[in-house]
Amino acid sequence: MKSGIQSHVNIQSAKLTDKIERNQNKSNLSEQASEPSIINERIDDIPLLVAMLLKLDLPNAVDKYYTPHDNHQGLSHGWLLTIWIVYILSKENHYMNRVEDWIATHLSSLCALTGQPVTAKDFTDDRLAKLLKILSDNDLWPKVEQHLSQHSIRAYNLSVEKIRLDATTAAVNHDPDLHDLFKVGRTKQGTYAPQFKLMVGALDPLGLPLATDVVSGDKADDPLYVPIYKRIHEILSQTSVLYIGDSKMAAIETRATIARDENYYLMPLPMTGETPELLDTLLSGLKNGKYQISHVFLPEDLSETLMGPPNPELALAKGFATQIKREAVLDGEKVVWMERVCCVRSFRYAASESKGLDNRLKNAELALQNLTPPPGRGRKQYQDEASLTGTLQPFRKRTLGKLFGSSRISVKLTELGHCTNSKVVKIPVSISHSYYRS
Repeated sequence: MKSGIQSHVNIQSAKLTDKIERNQNKSNLSEQASEPSIINERIDDIPLLVAMLLKLDLPNAVDKYYTPHDNHQGLSHGWLLTIWIVYILSKENHYMNRVEDWIATHLSSLCALTGQPVTAKDFTDDRLAKLLKILSDNDLWPKVEQHLSQHSIRAYNLSVEKIRLDATTAAVNHDPDLHDLFKVGRTKQGTYAPQFKLMVGALDPLGLPLATDVVSGDKADDPLYVPIYKRIHEILSQTSVLYIGDSKMAAIETRATIARDENYYLMPLPMTGETPELLDTLLSGLKNGKYQISHVFLPEDLSETLMGPPNPELALAKGFATQIKREAVLDGEKVVWMERVCCVRSFRYAASESKGLDNRLKNAELALQNLTPPPGRGRKQYQDEASLTGTLQPFRKRTLGKLFGSSRISVKLTELGHCTNSKVVKIPVSISHSYYRS
């Protein structure tokens, strides 16, 4: 009897011991799980870049307008683009084959910052290439661009009063015969090289791009203004906005399009077409007293002289303005508007042009005198007037035209006599010029 009781007690004691040991093991495992694990990652500027792109609502800008295939797994295309841009800006590198390794060394940081299950395999080069192909869709990208621009203006509470439109080029080392985008075109330096052209519409003076167009390098600038203006006008959905550009924006179609939408434009008129005749008319009217000259000041210079007339020495320029009636036909519709034309003389620009003109005149006189150098070894001497006159004709077009460009200058050659081998040959020694001064 005692033996049976002793056996029962031993069995109960063993079970209790096992239970205590299991509880201790669970407690040890729980303590081990609660201990923090330390992962070392360089975050650099990643948190700042992620926060900026999220404030722009970049992930939703793509995912809202693009629906992936049902079999798509992993991050959405909006998040792929967002994290990829973080890599490009942080590493200053756009190579696709290096993104995957970079993601692998920043997984914990990216998962915490984005709240997404980021993996390195989401950023293989073939996935990134597919993303670029998706974004190159001409129907998708304007919607993404519009969403980003509108959200940026709202997020930062930006004032939209002035928009600057301009084109620039970037030279590349590619074979123009193998690419549709990289074509030979005229560069800003006046040379010709393979390049592509970027047309940008940016919020002025902040410089925030609202719309961009990338075209081949052989395209002219003039036809690029209307398409990008229409996109920006659709993005802003407002009137009375001032659009600023260079002389290539002065095409009558561009001006009529902006005026029809009840917006404003500001650009210098190129000295082609009707502009030279218009300038002659305006200057003749000024000479006859039709217009009154006034000075142009900076706003801060005007605010300092509210109690009296501004100091003329602080003026940046002087000039006058008038209105001209303009007409154009757009899409079969006649557009009529009043255009304000300002005829302005900038003091600094006039001084710079005057100095440049004097230098060009000296170079022209020197080039003329070099046509008939003093007698000497290896120096060509003209023996008759006909030979010298024949040399002067191409010189007028080639050298003088290059020296003076499109400036409004009339050139008159003053010729003096020089005796060579007992024959009198007329030698050009000076140039007199005339141009407008106000």
